[in-house]
Amino acid sequence: MPDIEKNDPPQALLFWKAQRNAAAQSLDFAELGRVEMNGEMEDVKKAIKSQRLKDQGFLCAYTMLRITADTSHIEHLIPQSLSRIEKHREQTVLHQLISGYYYERTSIDCKFTF
Repeated sequence: MPDIEKNDPPQALLFWKAQRNAAAQSLDFAELGRVEMNGEMEDVKKAIKSQRLKDQGFLCAYTMLRITADTSHIEHLIPQSLSRIEKHREQTVLHQLISGYYYERTSIDCKFTF
């Protein structure tokens, strides 16, 4: 896998984290939702996914196949279950998230096995 140069986190994620930290709430990825920014509601997961796709040049981190928002998903390099057990790990740290090819959602067959 080639190096992925990850840019700054999306503003929606920064706003969401600030709100959660102010309320002393967890930063669990499963709880990501929508956040108000400049009078509009923005989906934080979609913002993260969009950022990962751009950072990776719209290539799957595993297969190097061309991916889009419809043919990919967010992959956690450190499993969410482990992050929840260890509680000190933040699940929304961008260097732990990549975009991967999501073959079950498309009619395209992935030619690689894992």
